[in-house]
Amino acid sequence: PWQLSAPVSDLSSKPAAATSSLAEMSDGELLKRANEAANSNYLQEASILLRTVLQRDPQNLTARNNLAVVLKRQGLLDQAITEYESALA
Repeated sequence: PWQLSAPVSDLSSKPAAATSSLAEMSDGELLKRANEAANSNYLQEASILLRTVLQRDPQNLTARNNLAVVLKRQGLLDQAITEYESALA
């Protein structure tokens, strides 16, 4: 299972997706913010950030696996399984 790296130290009341243009953020920054969002139980935001990475780089296994975990946490098991299978393909 996906282990989030560290607790959120500075997450404002506004979701990351609302505070910065996603197009301006690097994949690494998007992944970091997705981890922070998931740690804070902002699962919809985490999903948006991870899907943004995957639009740019469909082969990004970290983003694909993390999206599967977020979807599982949201109870979207069919979608989670699809993402896990894509990560393994």
